[in-house]
Amino acid sequence: MSDEAIALSEAQLRAELARQVEMAGGQARWAARHAVTRSQVCQALNGSRGISQGILNAMGLMRVDRYVPAKRRNEPWPSA
Repeated sequence: MSDEAIALSEAQLRAELARQVEMAGGQARWAARHAVTRSQVCQALNGSRGISQGILNAMGLMRVDRYVPAKRRNEPWPSA
């Protein structure tokens, strides 16, 4: 197993949550099992709100901000 982290898009994260919810037998069961509210799960799945920290914790994930160049640079980045 690699130590390198993988990045998930928000769509992939929602799809994985939907898969877990289905396997658990529904939103209420998944929410109760992971100590989050069913409304948090519902809102995360339909995209009306972001994924809560509680849901991320339950899924074993963490949010990481990333910064990428707005356009390609021809020269290398300076060393830190």
